[in-house]
Amino acid sequence: MAAQEKYVEVGGVRVPYTEAGTGETVVLLDGWRGGLAPVASILSQEYRTLSFGLDRKVDSAKEFAGGMAGAIGGLADGNYTLAGSSRAADVAAWMAIEAGDKLDALVLLGPMAIRPRMVDATHDEELESGLGDIQCPTLVVFGTDDRLVHREAARVYAECIQLVNVSLVYDAGHVISVDRPDALARLVTDYVERRDTFVVGRGGSTNTL
Repeated sequence: MAAQEKYVEVGGVRVPYTEAGTGETVVLLDGWRGGLAPVASILSQEYRTLSFGLDRKVDSAKEFAGGMAGAIGGLADGNYTLAGSSRAADVAAWMAIEAGDKLDALVLLGPMAIRPRMVDATHDEELESGLGDIQCPTLVVFGTDDRLVHREAARVYAECIQLVNVSLVYDAGHVISVDRPDALARLVTDYVERRDTFVVGRGGSTNTL
């Protein structure tokens, strides 16, 4: 199916999204101002993709996640894979915590809610305490040169989420899609396509690209 621009209402906010492709549904919550477009383009060749633009800060990621889960539930046909970047990854994490039975897999790209060792940074202790409730296979990705999130955050996700893989993308800052677009696209599409064999097991794994 050719890409179609659409909108959905979430808590009184008109959220734009693009639908493309056919097959199993992959939902992308883009917090990088279109930075996930290359990933969506590749995935839409094999999957039905719903790409939402969430590049603005929301008052409460937890509350917004409830609205997004309801909106996507009305658009997706059954379960789906969910990916989110930056602040939109925080929304995706809350969706997995509170409505995880709808997810086949979760991908968090540079999530910002947990920021140990970052001066004057907001740290969401409630989300951190809920990470253990995420039951679906999960991939968490950070850039090694991320100046907004300390790489120690990777350890928190690796220790708290049961079925998790953590990847550090070398020579990439917070917006990995700008610094290493090809590496990011390969990583995400490979995980979506082969998550059952990609997942190593409890306790997670860490690798650097």
